Amino acid sequence: MAKNQSDFAQLTWDDLTIWAGSTSLSRGKSYKNQVQDLNMTEDGGIIAWVQGSELYATNVMIDSSGKLSASCSCPSHWNPCKHSVALVLSFLDSLNSKQDIPEVSVNDRRFRLIKEKRNGRTSDWYQDDEDEEDVDLESAETSQESEEQDDSDLPEPPRRSGKAHRTAVVRRKIESMSKDQLVEFVINLIDEHPEIGARIEEEEDVRSGRISKTVRSIRSEIENLASEPAWENHWSGESNIPDYSHVRSRLESLLNSDHADEVLDLGQDLWSLGNEQLESSDDEGETGEQIAECMKVVFRALDKSTLASPDQILWMIETFLEDEFGILDDPQDYFDDNQYDDHAWSEVANTLLNRLGNLPLSDKGETFHEDYKRQQIVDWAIMALELSGREQEIIPLLKREAPITQCYVLLIERLIEAGMMVEAKTTAVDGFQLTIDKAPGIAWKLEDKLRRMAEEDKQLSMVAAYRALEFFNHPSLESYKNLEKAAEAVGEWTTVKEVAIAFLKKGVRPDVKAKTGKGEAVGSDINLWPLPNPEISMEHKASRYQQFPYVSSLIEISIYEKDTHEVLRWYEIAKKTPFLGTSFDTQVAEAVKNSHPDESLKIWWKLAENQINLVKTSAYEVAAMYLRQMRDLYQKTGRVDEWTTLIAGIRAKHRAKRNLMQILDGMMGKRIIDT
Repeated sequence: MAKNQSDFAQLTWDDLTIWAGSTSLSRGKSYKNQVQDLNMTEDGGIIAWVQGSELYATNVMIDSSGKLSASCSCPSHWNPCKHSVALVLSFLDSLNSKQDIPEVSVNDRRFRLIKEKRNGRTSDWYQDDEDEEDVDLESAETSQESEEQDDSDLPEPPRRSGKAHRTAVVRRKIESMSKDQLVEFVINLIDEHPEIGARIEEEEDVRSGRISKTVRSIRSEIENLASEPAWENHWSGESNIPDYSHVRSRLESLLNSDHADEVLDLGQDLWSLGNEQLESSDDEGETGEQIAECMKVVFRALDKSTLASPDQILWMIETFLEDEFGILDDPQDYFDDNQYDDHAWSEVANTLLNRLGNLPLSDKGETFHEDYKRQQIVDWAIMALELSGREQEIIPLLKREAPITQCYVLLIERLIEAGMMVEAKTTAVDGFQLTIDKAPGIAWKLEDKLRRMAEEDKQLSMVAAYRALEFFNHPSLESYKNLEKAAEAVGEWTTVKEVAIAFLKKGVRPDVKAKTGKGEAVGSDINLWPLPNPEISMEHKASRYQQFPYVSSLIEISIYEKDTHEVLRWYEIAKKTPFLGTSFDTQVAEAVKNSHPDESLKIWWKLAENQINLVKTSAYEVAAMYLRQMRDLYQKTGRVDEWTTLIAGIRAKHRAKRNLMQILDGMMGKRIIDT
């Protein structure tokens, strides 16, 4: 027996599942009869041609530790691919039938093809073969005998002509022609492809300055493209995505011929009509990406246009303000070189500040769209003030705007940068109180700023108070851990923990007073609470999303604390709780497997059984994951007989599920060649 053949012979279905995954394994099985010219390699591996969309060279190795590795000339990004799995299965069939497998020469062409794939020299084009059905038909497996194929008649894998090769051939052909032959060749080509003649004519018009016809043509093309519906159907694979690439190249041609003003004019039409098209499009953003690529050309035309520098900047700003679908890149990317001077940016800043002053105030934040637009203008104004050297005007601007657009976070960051710590803290406190009801997301960002300022000032008790505030308002394992760390730093974790757990059980918190429906104050004994009051205050309002006991957090914390009795107690409650149900099954089973193995086994078996009943190969693989955990636990606790009995019961009940039977064979250590 050649080197490593015995190692391959020991493989189980479990080994292949862990190595290749269920998808490649399932597909590989159906390709087993597509393996041709099977050989051993000098270092104990196996190599063959596998017929897919074309013939692929495939090589599989197994090292001294039993680890499998594969290489294949197919363009698939999956490793191991289905061809590699097919090779292993075909090789095991050959071993089982005691076929003689010859050793291959180190100069075999298949090694070169695989090496070229590794070096990235194969084509990126790849059409996968038709997927196999995932449903287990529960019928007896039929076998098909493949005819012996004469190795000498094996076809060479087809070669694909790459772009570079094709270009070289065309270049040699053209260079060999005389001038008259070349002219005749191009004219004949135009007769077959009129668009080439139109392109040449347009480029000549643009070069000669006769551009009115070209501009009208581009505008007409934009209008026609923008009127097309943009959609994509994921189920049928059908789609209609307007192709703006020709418009982009025509804009490039205009710009390269020094017609920047015309490019801007066309860009305005493109942007207006394109946004209307995007409002009704139903694709994955492809149309927006194409329009954005065209707009990059338009933006490059700005500083070559006859517009004054401030107007160029404002033209771009207005475009970004109209970008409701977020298809344009970061505006900062277009100003990295900062081709505009301080004076231009100062004029822009004045224009934007005047625009802000003339904007009507929204009705108490009820119109989000207007507030968002206003904040965008503020952001641009800040950028213009920075680039014009007028940074001292930024904080006063933010102070005026904060009550309108709630830009408190940005204001506080600027105050901290300026070293105005007292005012930053006061602003954060005031901003929290003003935003907690209508803009809680902003409010909690301000709370985060206050806690960080307390950390900077080494006010550890205040840091713990803020962590408590976060925990009580957003209970989770993460906020619990943060509270633990902060309370331990001031030596108060024992008391704080007791109160925190009591809160999760009953919803009673010590730091604020909650109101019942009758207006009565309800709270735990505030005298027991060891932490100070934070600098912000709020009235606790019961949320319909917070139901006590807060079971999910109690389970996670019990797991974190390794309190398995509490884990199981809250898990039983979770199973009866709406929206929780079995969401903690796997976490609980893993957490209690050492202290309560029977509970873990019960959970894993229920999960496995549910998957088996789906009668799908992919579901069997999920079931196998739970069964492996059960197997390991049975072995660890010395109950192998129970494991054997369980598998026997599954086999008896589901014996018609042939794919499941193969998975069970692998889990029991049964070799593939013995199945």
